[in-house]
Amino acid sequence: MSRKEKRRKKNRNKRRRLRIKQQKGKKTKQDINPDCEYTKAKWRKCDRKTRQQKMVQKLQTASKYTVCKKIKVTTRPCKGKASRKDNLKKEGEEKDKDRKKDDRERKKKRKDGKKKKDKGEISQEPPHMTELYVVPYSTFVMVSWQPPQQDEFGLPVPVDGYQIGYGRDFPDVNMVQVNASEVTYKIIGLEPGWQYIISIRAYNHMGVGQALYETVMTRIADDAKSVIMPPIGVRALVLSAYEINVTWVDMSAKEDPNQKREYYLRYRPLSQQQVGGSVTSGGTNTAYMAPNFKVQKSESQQGYSLVGRLRPHTRYEFAVMASDGQRNSTWSMMVWNVTQEAAPSSAPRDLTVIIDPDTPGQVLLTWQPPLEANGVITDYDVSYITSTIDGQPLEQRVQVEGSKLSVTLNTLSPGVTYDFSVNAKNKKGIGPPLRVEDYQLPGDPAPVPATLTASRAPNDPRAAMLVWEIPQKVTANILGFVILYTEDMGSQHVHWQVESRLGQALRMAVIEGLEPDTSYHFKVQAHTSIGYGPESNTVLFKTPSANNKIDLRPVEQPRNLQANVLSSTSVVVSWQDPSMARIYEEDGEETLPPATYTVRYRGLDPEPSALTLVSSPFPSLYLLDLEPLTRYEFSVKVHRQEKESPWSQPVVNTTFAADFSQPPLIAEVHGRANSPDVAVLTWQPHLDSKIKEYVVMYTTDRWKLQKQWQQKAAVSQNVKQQTFHGLRPETTYYFFVQAMTDLGFGPRSKVVSYTTPKEKKSFPKLKVPEMLSVRVMSSSSAVVSWHDSGATRSMDKGGFDRSKVPRTYTLRYRRINTRLPGHGGYKMVWPTFPSIFLLNLIPGSTYEFQVRVNRGFHQSEWSKVVINTTLEAAPGSPPQNVRVTMAGDDPTSALVTWQPPELAHGNITGYQVYYGTKKGKLSGLVNLTQSELSYRVQLLRPQKSYHFSVEGWNKKGPGPLAEPVKYRTPRVIGDPPTDVAIRPSENPYNAIIDWKPPSPAGKRIKYYTVTYHTEDGRLLTIEQVEGSKHTTILKSLQPSTTYHMRVQAHYRRGAGPHSNTAKYSIPKELL
Repeated sequence: MSRKEKRRKKNRNKRRRLRIKQQKGKKTKQDINPDCEYTKAKWRKCDRKTRQQKMVQKLQTASKYTVCKKIKVTTRPCKGKASRKDNLKKEGEEKDKDRKKDDRERKKKRKDGKKKKDKGEISQEPPHMTELYVVPYSTFVMVSWQPPQQDEFGLPVPVDGYQIGYGRDFPDVNMVQVNASEVTYKIIGLEPGWQYIISIRAYNHMGVGQALYETVMTRIADDAKSVIMPPIGVRALVLSAYEINVTWVDMSAKEDPNQKREYYLRYRPLSQQQVGGSVTSGGTNTAYMAPNFKVQKSESQQGYSLVGRLRPHTRYEFAVMASDGQRNSTWSMMVWNVTQEAAPSSAPRDLTVIIDPDTPGQVLLTWQPPLEANGVITDYDVSYITSTIDGQPLEQRVQVEGSKLSVTLNTLSPGVTYDFSVNAKNKKGIGPPLRVEDYQLPGDPAPVPATLTASRAPNDPRAAMLVWEIPQKVTANILGFVILYTEDMGSQHVHWQVESRLGQALRMAVIEGLEPDTSYHFKVQAHTSIGYGPESNTVLFKTPSANNKIDLRPVEQPRNLQANVLSSTSVVVSWQDPSMARIYEEDGEETLPPATYTVRYRGLDPEPSALTLVSSPFPSLYLLDLEPLTRYEFSVKVHRQEKESPWSQPVVNTTFAADFSQPPLIAEVHGRANSPDVAVLTWQPHLDSKIKEYVVMYTTDRWKLQKQWQQKAAVSQNVKQQTFHGLRPETTYYFFVQAMTDLGFGPRSKVVSYTTPKEKKSFPKLKVPEMLSVRVMSSSSAVVSWHDSGATRSMDKGGFDRSKVPRTYTLRYRRINTRLPGHGGYKMVWPTFPSIFLLNLIPGSTYEFQVRVNRGFHQSEWSKVVINTTLEAAPGSPPQNVRVTMAGDDPTSALVTWQPPELAHGNITGYQVYYGTKKGKLSGLVNLTQSELSYRVQLLRPQKSYHFSVEGWNKKGPGPLAEPVKYRTPRVIGDPPTDVAIRPSENPYNAIIDWKPPSPAGKRIKYYTVTYHTEDGRLLTIEQVEGSKHTTILKSLQPSTTYHMRVQAHYRRGAGPHSNTAKYSIPKELL
């Protein structure tokens, strides 16, 4: 038997024994061998014939046993009609178990990560190194460093060690590793006089951090006597707030005076911010490789260097190193000093105006200290400005201690526009202000009504004397009065003539220069510190004609004054004029001018009221609209030309009671089903058309006098019902209705009552958000946050579960710009958290913000108004209306004018004017200040096209260029002046300029202009000389300055070309 046959027989026997064991129920190698693993599979559909389900699984991994089947088939009986549904349910349960298992593993990993963070075991690479110091020697360098910074969680990152790299002219040629406990290392085996690049990195089990590099040059090997000693006696003398003079002594330079030395001065502020410097000792700025230091090079052999452009009130550290070009000394001992204080160079930040609606005259101002205080802030100067009647500003100032950042202003007036500003102050001066301009406080100006009478002024028939009265209770400060008058009563208000009178106690004014035989209408308006009050009554005054003779006889007071009461609201007043008997003589001709009468009256119940004045041309007057059952006092006086009589003796009479001719009203009251706090009162109106209106009265005290009941409103005769809102629960209210006619009040209706139902549980009143604050982040963004005290409670007093209704917020804000007509419209946002980041704000603009709480259909009141201003940005639009015209009659000059940009995004600090012959290449550049909106360009070529453009600047940078404007210079007349010569004068700062007239001299020269300016284009001056003269003296020239001078001839129809440029310089010796 061959070997192959033996193997086959052996395998047959093995399979046979396996079948026998399976039949006996014993475990096989397939059952117990862990290598026989199969993939997961799903149960197949139930076979309807056999009622069996199969699951076929494939062998997952290769087994070393040959008995492992490649396919495993498992069967089970079906579970009936619901087996498919049960299978789906079971599969869903298995998926849920897998998902919960994944969640548990994820939470466990998160928990383990948090524990590692708490223990400082953060799995990440070390951050970059902070500082690296290298001290060079001839054959080695000493390296020292600071450990890496903390991570973003504020926890130290574990460091296993450091990698130090170095190489000649190339980094990381050689690498050395040191332990984490080391902070210094000595690199040996270097060559003298070569430049090496040193690097250091921190590493741990997660990787290597970012490298920090430093460049150093080894010293040239020499004996000990040739070693350069560091400077000694270093001193830092403070000269001002921006300059420090550093001095030192170099002993090595004294031993070898022929050796030229160079010195390196390094300095830094002892803070996190870097401060620049400049050299004023004859050297140039040189960047030296020192961490966090500024280094300047000085070649001065005098042992000093002046450091400028320092920060005021800042502590600086200084050290000096000497060098001969090949060898360097070590750094000297460090010295420190503090610069002097200076006035603050920046304004305070985040000026916020907070207004309390309950106290409209009180404002809370808050701010933040300036970024550049330049010293210790001693106090803040807070001012607010408004205007008076004559346009002069009224400014009030308040001093606030430097430790405080808020102030409360209690003396402001509602409805008035104010400008608020805050300045920071230290012992060296005051800084720039931070302003909120043109802010109008909420509320209306307090009115100051006035009553007016007009009469003729004594001894002047063309003058009117006005007399008015002011109520005793006046809340505003009266500054003066405005008198308005016109001849045409129907003319518009703007066509009335206006005269102003100043004085708080002023009660009379005389208007002179009126036209004779003309009727004038007068009225008076009071002006207070918070605005203008309402206008008074209008009175008529007529001046006598020029032919009328003035009667010099005195005017007697009226007699037999009577007040006859006609009804509850009307009275007829009549009197006799003693002078009436002398008006007509026997022939009937008029000998006295006509008279006018003024009746004054007032009510005396329950206390005297203000006087009312009424004019009448007849000796009787019918008065209406009086109060029923009220005592009135009447008196009268006579006016004739410029004279008037005294007031007559007063007469007192009482009006009748209310008219009871109308039948009582029928009133009913009922509630509203869905509104327990509402009651509706209805009545049947009278059919009498004479009724003007109805008065509705109500109270909760039935036995209170009806005069003390509350009045709801006076409604017209067509209204048949009145609705009452906001009634208290479980309270009885009493109502009645009363009609009113021209003759007075009618009888009252029957009193009806209504009891409101018991109050049901309702939604609680939402609390107003508190602590609203606005923090400006940039020129176009701000963070608005507030505190919602009601969000911390889950249940209200009525048992309502407030957590079931989500809380949202409504934030509204708008741009304030009262210089334009009206405020801007509100913008609304609806955040879900008590803070929001706003974008797309306009730079350099003042905004006001308010917020409220929303819960379902319920809303709280708006919060207090908070005001803040965004930061400035570069102008967003170019200057407007750029125009170019000829400057005067000079054809070689152009006048460029413009208007400020529409989107300034802050305060414009200056402008730049560009011009050139090509539109795309504008070479000329002129810098101007903020107030300059025009510029005259000189020395242009005649008959040449130029392009001009203007650019606006603020402290944030330049804005866009305006569209270039094309301008062509006109042609010139004649030839230029010749032989321009300049010679010195007796005064060293004056110069004499001579020239010859243009040739040919056929045209008459009107005058000459001499134009001279400095080399940089500044100090442009134009002097005019008569046409008959050919010389002039230029005075007050600046020393050490070179001037360019040109002469131009001007004719009746234009100007000629400029002459050649002549230069004249004043040397320094003249100083």
